[in-house]
Amino acid sequence: DQLGDNSNGPVAPEELQDVLQNISKTVPWWKILFAVFWFAYVVAALVEESAKLLIGRRYRQLNDQITPKGIVSCFAAAGLGFAASEHLLYAWTMAAAQPFLGSLFGLFRAALAFPVHVGTAFIMGVQTARMRGNAAAAPKLGRLAVPV
Repeated sequence: DQLGDNSNGPVAPEELQDVLQNISKTVPWWKILFAVFWFAYVVAALVEESAKLLIGRRYRQLNDQITPKGIVSCFAAAGLGFAASEHLLYAWTMAAAQPFLGSLFGLFRAALAFPVHVGTAFIMGVQTARMRGNAAAAPKLGRLAVPV
């Protein structure tokens, strides 16, 4: 065991910065940007939205007496659950590394991620309620989004 060997502990910021600088010297910036975009907007989105859809549709199959508004509520709850778990994971990870920046990141994500997750789940819920066979009883998208 050598002095200064932190293979079992957290990586020092200087070591991480060295690794990132070495990567940026060997890999073109556009490939790094494409990989980040691909993972964040394609892979993660497909997995999350598919999981929300499967959870909502499975609940609809298990409960035959559920109303269309109940279906939308189930999807919205699934969206809130995903947003909350993802938010806690990201915010705690960031706060452990940099407390101040982690707090700012957490506030930024809370302002953006929650409405997006609930909004996409809401739209899936409305469409699932319409597919149930009683389109007239299914809630209208504008009525639920902006109650008057």
